[in-house]
Amino acid sequence: MEVLMKRLITFLLGLLAAGYVHAGPLQFTDATIQTTGLVQVVQTPDDDGLTVNGWLDTVIVDITAGTTVTNTVTLSTLEGEGTGAARTLLTISNLTDDGVYPVRDIIVNQAGADVSTTPARIPLFGDKLRLTAQMTNTDTNSAVTMTVYVILSPTP
Repeated sequence: MEVLMKRLITFLLGLLAAGYVHAGPLQFTDATIQTTGLVQVVQTPDDDGLTVNGWLDTVIVDITAGTTVTNTVTLSTLEGEGTGAARTLLTISNLTDDGVYPVRDIIVNQAGADVSTTPARIPLFGDKLRLTAQMTNTDTNSAVTMTVYVILSPTP
């Protein structure tokens, strides 16, 4: 039993070192938006070297400065990584304050029709994430700074 546990721990540490397991939330620290509604600012996560594996559960937005400006924040996958095509995972419009946003997808059949009112977490396997932020204010002197946390679940 002890040998089996040592092998399991070694295997899990190897996966962590290889970037296959992402422990803790993925974080976009001090993502700054200082543009008008015409320009989008793309942010990369703090640890952009890792690919994300798991099911997207929640996005937490902590605005640290500029809370009076309305913003649109979009979380998406990076094209060519993991599942291939870029996918929009969450769009938050009219963001002016901190918030917690559970992220869910609708269960559909092969034709794309909703088969249940039960939501499901969105799977991420080998994906990299990008945060796109856009300020709807036309004042180019305005700025918004936020930290965004992406919480993953190990189960669907």
